[in-house]
Amino acid sequence: MVPLLLLPLLWGGSLQEQPGYELRLKEYVTVQEGLCVHVPCSFSYPWSSWTSSELYIYWYRNRDKIHSVKPVATNDPYKPAKTETSDRFHLLMNPRTNSCSLNISNARMWDTGSYFFRVERGSQMKYSYRDKKLNLQVTALTQQPDIHIPEPLESGRPTCLTCSLPGSCEGGRPLTFSWVGAALDSLSPQALGSSVVNLTLRPEDHSTNLTCQVKQGYSVITERTIQLNVSYAPQLTISFSKRNSTALKTLSNCMSLSVPEGQFLLLVCKADSNPPAKLSWSQEGKALSPSQPSAPGILELPHVGTADGGELTCQAQHPLGSQQVSFNLFVQRSPPSCRCVTGEQQGSWPLVLTLIRGALMGAGFLLTYGLTWIYYTSPAVEDVASLLASSLRSSRMRQMGRRPLDVAHRDYWQLTLGCQPLTLAAGHHFLPYKGTWTQALLCQMQTWCPCCCCPCCGEVSGRELGAQAQVGEGLKLQLRFCVPPGSLQEQPGYELRLKEYVTVQEGLCVHVPCSFSYPWSSWTSSELYIYWYRNRDKIHSVKPVATNDPYKPAKTETSDRFHLLMNPRTNSCSLNISNARMWDTGSYFFRVERGSQMKYSYRDKKLNLQVTALTQQPDIHIPEPLESGRPTCLTCSLPGSCEGGRPLTFSWVGAALDSLSPQALGSSVVNLTLRPEDHSTNLTCQVKQGYSVITERTIQLNVSYAPQLTISFSKRNSTALKTLSNCMSLSVPEGQFLLLVCKADSNPPAKLSWSQEGKALSPSQPSAPGILELPHVGTADGGELTCQAQHPLGSQQVSFNLFVQRSPPSCRCVTGEQQGSWPLVLTLIRGALMGAGFLLTYGLTWIYYTSPAVEDVASLLASSLRSSRMRQMGRRPLDVAHRDYWQLTLGCQPLTLAAGHSL
Repeated sequence: MVPLLLLPLLWGGSLQEQPGYELRLKEYVTVQEGLCVHVPCSFSYPWSSWTSSELYIYWYRNRDKIHSVKPVATNDPYKPAKTETSDRFHLLMNPRTNSCSLNISNARMWDTGSYFFRVERGSQMKYSYRDKKLNLQVTALTQQPDIHIPEPLESGRPTCLTCSLPGSCEGGRPLTFSWVGAALDSLSPQALGSSVVNLTLRPEDHSTNLTCQVKQGYSVITERTIQLNVSYAPQLTISFSKRNSTALKTLSNCMSLSVPEGQFLLLVCKADSNPPAKLSWSQEGKALSPSQPSAPGILELPHVGTADGGELTCQAQHPLGSQQVSFNLFVQRSPPSCRCVTGEQQGSWPLVLTLIRGALMGAGFLLTYGLTWIYYTSPAVEDVASLLASSLRSSRMRQMGRRPLDVAHRDYWQLTLGCQPLTLAAGHHFLPYKGTWTQALLCQMQTWCPCCCCPCCGEVSGRELGAQAQVGEGLKLQLRFCVPPGSLQEQPGYELRLKEYVTVQEGLCVHVPCSFSYPWSSWTSSELYIYWYRNRDKIHSVKPVATNDPYKPAKTETSDRFHLLMNPRTNSCSLNISNARMWDTGSYFFRVERGSQMKYSYRDKKLNLQVTALTQQPDIHIPEPLESGRPTCLTCSLPGSCEGGRPLTFSWVGAALDSLSPQALGSSVVNLTLRPEDHSTNLTCQVKQGYSVITERTIQLNVSYAPQLTISFSKRNSTALKTLSNCMSLSVPEGQFLLLVCKADSNPPAKLSWSQEGKALSPSQPSAPGILELPHVGTADGGELTCQAQHPLGSQQVSFNLFVQRSPPSCRCVTGEQQGSWPLVLTLIRGALMGAGFLLTYGLTWIYYTSPAVEDVASLLASSLRSSRMRQMGRRPLDVAHRDYWQLTLGCQPLTLAAGHSL
């Protein structure tokens, strides 16, 4: 009967619902030697073990004796960790948050093994979690470094490259970085010894190798090599070959090419660019079909004709800028046969023709000699020279539609008598016109005619250029001018291709593209000099603003800011203006000189330069996306600025830069590691001249970071929310209202979800999946509740245990149906029962200390409690650390008795 009387009635949840000792741990972890690893871990222990004493946690090697061997990691100041692990095994977070996570840095081979976790709180709660152990495996280092490159890489644009070794961390082995590659030849050895390198790539750096080496001391322990993919604008070249020759010759921009009619011509246009440019050919602005569709840069002309002549252009279209190269193609028509005898010829008289030609050549010699003699003896003959000069000049004006013949022109004309050509130079040295015309006939020939007889000109579409004058008494002189190919129409004249209107902001730079051409007849072996003058400046008394002539230096105020680009022999007159000033506003003309005879000013087209106030803001280049904890390189640049411009400095302002030194903030490139709290903060790049800020740009940082989860709760519709830590327990009476709110601080927002014991729960509000409402908490709602946040940078979850306190059943000691209400009787009965309980407690205590036989009662009670505990929890026998409270009842009166190691 005693065991029945002492049967313990369990108070709500003391065995089932109150949490026990539990460890959540990643049991198998592998790390490479010298790297770091994070071991996530959390634990829980019974509420009955909570005291005001400090909580200490430990990590021990398996089989180490806890009383004689030091732990590998602990927060106990009275029991320090082993020397060989104290600076490498670190506990993360506060153990009061139920975290036992471990961070292992600079892992070593002898760290391989198993480890167990232990917790102590005061003198009564001491427990080792031996069911789950950490099994650590340290392997040889095979990890290669990562090279972070902002894509795409562009030639001429500052680029920041970052090298990092995944798995390394602060406190690990001391590592250094070095860079190797052809693209780094302009950097100093000090710059190559950093994990971050800033360089400006060139087209020739494309497809070259770049290596990041990770060193420990002087030894390279690992490295990674990548191939650079550099984008750059096209560089065009045009080559040609004639008569199916395999040897290709290069044509420069704006050059001329003369090809006999009917000959084969191969034109090859190549563009050196990345990605490949799209090539196309055009003639006088009209698109041409390529000879090979798969090779649009190749143009074949099997039989060159007059229709193929003109300006041919190859254009390359590219995302970084298009480019084109042009040249003039002149077709030399085959000379027609010249027949000076009119009428139908019968037979072949070679001897007669030879004699006639000889006579004509003699007559031509006599005429030349006679004209020379008459010129120096008779003033009247000046009319002949004047007639010739006036005829040439007026015809030149009508043909070219331009000003009268310039003194720089040196065209060659033919004076003929019969079929004998006599060459006479036409230019500024002709005497001024003094005489009067007697008769004038002007015409033009389009091709070369060796003798220029009237029958010949009749065979050619066009007219011959000539004149007839009266020379002295009864002497008439007829002049006929045979024009060499292209001298009026086909041979290129003075032409300037120029962007006429250019605007630039003060202090910045601007590039003025320009190219020119001049007649072949002006080509000599003399050096070619080009000049840029201000409009209305006198070229003989005022210095130019830019020139390549060493004997005529440029103005002092422009010599270091106005720069000619490329070699003028390539027909380029491009101009680069740096540090533009307000007084540079105005018009400029271009001039070319070659020797003493070719001097020409291109005044038809002028450069009109407008300098405005500085409003340009700097550009901040940010590699997207920005991630928290990842080294990031930010670059600030001022578009339009260039070398040789005004001396500019940069500075940075922002809350994200508070950890950097003032020296680091004074560079155009800054390297920093962003934090979650840096999201949505402002970052400003200031451009200064001296101590004054001349322009600036402010951006808002968009930092991506993994979620940080928090769970809050409120009961009975209270608006005050309380926070739950991970692995904590929450006890709620049955039937009560409970509001659970899960929030994730992350960017971009994480996807939240609730689950109970691994089973997904539907949110109370679909638009707010982090809110879970339980209007009437029931026993089915108890157990482990988990809120999970899914995010691209890593998911996270927080769990807690919900215990439902069931309402105690009403106790009725009187059997049978009660009639009426007897409050007084019930009160008396309860009082009697309470007295009986007191007497029983007192009696048992007296018997325990006076009669040895009654020890069976205590043994019975302890055995009952232990066996019941084992059946309820399905675990080992009750540990000495357990301090659970049980109730011994007699009737309806509870008597409290402590059950534990003190029994």
